[in-house]
Amino acid sequence: MSVPVDLAQLACLVRVLGPESLLATVTDDGRPHIVSVDAHWVDGTIVCGGGRRTRANATTTPSVTLIWPTIHDGAYRLIVDGSAAVDDAAERVTVTPTFAVLHRISTAPDTGPSCLPIE
Repeated sequence: MSVPVDLAQLACLVRVLGPESLLATVTDDGRPHIVSVDAHWVDGTIVCGGGRRTRANATTTPSVTLIWPTIHDGAYRLIVDGSAAVDDAAERVTVTPTFAVLHRISTAPDTGPSCLPIE
């Protein structure tokens, strides 16, 4: 089950979930490249670190995805698609969210923290 997340609620979710997330980019030959990052909400964007390969991928293909692997007793995962801007000097990737969804494991309860768009 997927629950769309209003982008206006995303700041709350990112703060509640904490920084531990995954950043998915695409290599030049189309393979996924996924790394662990600390992601933080900053002025309507999500800012995270990024190594050389991650930054190169995001420069070439700025469509990226951030994933918070587990929230609320493992029932939900937050998935955020966005457009990346790379700052090589700061070794940082800034993601402007374009879409967000909570994906629930089919066997998990459908309740969550108060800022989740579920009851």
